[in-house]
Amino acid sequence: MTNPSIKHYVGAELEPYTPPRHTLTSNLRLLPGADAEGAVSVVRGTIEHGGSALPHRHLKSTQFLHILSGRCSVELGDDTLELAGGDSVLIPTDVVHHVEVLSSEPLELINVYYPALAPDDTIE
Repeated sequence: MTNPSIKHYVGAELEPYTPPRHTLTSNLRLLPGADAEGAVSVVRGTIEHGGSALPHRHLKSTQFLHILSGRCSVELGDDTLELAGGDSVLIPTDVVHHVEVLSSEPLELINVYYPALAPDDTIE
């Protein structure tokens, strides 16, 4: 591309990773925070049956979680929600949350973090 500010992301070239405090999870950075000047980051995740996002919180980022397919239980502090494909939840900064897969098929989801999720922002 001739304009260096235009970013083209090819799905087959994205490198999967497992985030901290997650089991049986594979994520892809669809929009790295550095490419959005730290304002936002977008991640596509897959959590296999039996996997989870162990209890954790983010001190700097608000998290928008959107379920593409599968079912899960999301604990948010003292509250628990059950989410399925098409459902979303906004998780405020500093709220402890825990995601447990309920479906036999993998949980497919999109996470949007703002500001962008920093490497040191996920804590117990």
